[in-house]
Amino acid sequence: GRDEALWLTAAVLQRTFARSDLSFTAVELPSLLRPGEVLPTLGSQAGFHTRLGLEEAVLMRALGATFTLGQQYVGWAKTAPPVFVGYSSTGVALHNVPFHHLWLRARASGMNVAFEDFAINAACAKQGRLLTPEADLSGFADADRGFHLPAAPYAEMLRQVAIKRGVRHLPAAHVSPVVKGPEMTAVVLSDGQTVEGDLFIDTTGSDVRLLSQMPETGFTSWRQWLPFDRLLTTYAAPAAPL
Repeated sequence: GRDEALWLTAAVLQRTFARSDLSFTAVELPSLLRPGEVLPTLGSQAGFHTRLGLEEAVLMRALGATFTLGQQYVGWAKTAPPVFVGYSSTGVALHNVPFHHLWLRARASGMNVAFEDFAINAACAKQGRLLTPEADLSGFADADRGFHLPAAPYAEMLRQVAIKRGVRHLPAAHVSPVVKGPEMTAVVLSDGQTVEGDLFIDTTGSDVRLLSQMPETGFTSWRQWLPFDRLLTTYAAPAAPL
């Protein structure tokens, strides 16, 4: 595989099975990252960092990363205002009635307050604020935060961690699987080297370099259920203030 997916997988597996007699090899394909590219993640990414023994404060400073409280969606409907989906709960249930039912009832009665205005992360984002992990929100809200990680430095950091802890690193321009019956037994690298193994993990993303060449693994389209199947990215000047 390549980039963050490859090295996070390799580092976590090596850390998890460090006391076993298992060995791990990372076959690295050329990176697809562009200069300045950022990796947005959910707060659950912190679980991997904890597993690897990476301190969050040190990691954030070393990478120049930032926290994110949610995502804003703009232009989904011509007449609808932007919608902020925060990584936090919205409102509080009353008498075991979920909050969204209460909000819909109040809206039908004339209340003109956006659903997001009852989410603590949306409120913080609009005020340029960030909740600290020490904030006591018990009985009021559940809040999390994600990360905006500079993609290339993050992948490089994970690569160094994985290699330092014993992952074997083999760069390759391309790979081809060796398939016997229903099983993959090895991969052949661009330099002709053959790497055998008991388990192969394809971290090539949408390229699916290995799995696509396995028998009976045809592509199944879900377009009829998921019509939005394109992602367009662009660059812009930093927002000030954020």
